[in-house]
Amino acid sequence: MEGPFDIPQCVFDHAKLYVDTRVMANRDHYKKLYWKQRSYEYKNPILFDEPINNEWYTDFKGILGELLVRHHFDMKGVNYTTSAFIKEKGVSDPDLIVNQKKIDVKGCERSLKVNYFTIGKLEVDYIIFVLFLSNFRYLILNYKKEDILKWELVVVNNKNKYYEKRVDKRQFRSITPN
Repeated sequence: MEGPFDIPQCVFDHAKLYVDTRVMANRDHYKKLYWKQRSYEYKNPILFDEPINNEWYTDFKGILGELLVRHHFDMKGVNYTTSAFIKEKGVSDPDLIVNQKKIDVKGCERSLKVNYFTIGKLEVDYIIFVLFLSNFRYLILNYKKEDILKWELVVVNNKNKYYEKRVDKRQFRSITPN
């Protein structure tokens, strides 16, 4: 685990620029898969001061997470290869490749989650979670894919299952960001 770190405003703003394009690209895909539609309001988003469209916010957390990991690697001088933010559906290439290790990045705020059906399709060695905290801060948590398969499996229904790990974020309230 690394952090907490402050979210740079320029990275936050940059993520907003990508989201509208991704949401538009995914819109037709989600019309066909009615059970995956995410068109409700997210009542208390940690990254905004007011309710926000969940479809937009879900994509925003993912893109912001990827940008923050790239920013983190840039600041450390780590060389990496990236994948496109807007991908054709069905393409499951890794978000990043570092030292020939394939990495997927997940942005999250309440707990660490990976979709049950998605994790089997991911051909990655590691999953890096960017856990958003209050006050515009975040943590970076890195797990091997096979370790995530040992987490609690939450079953909402047959089409909604995910692996979840809860993180007690209270311990980071008083830590000064790097």
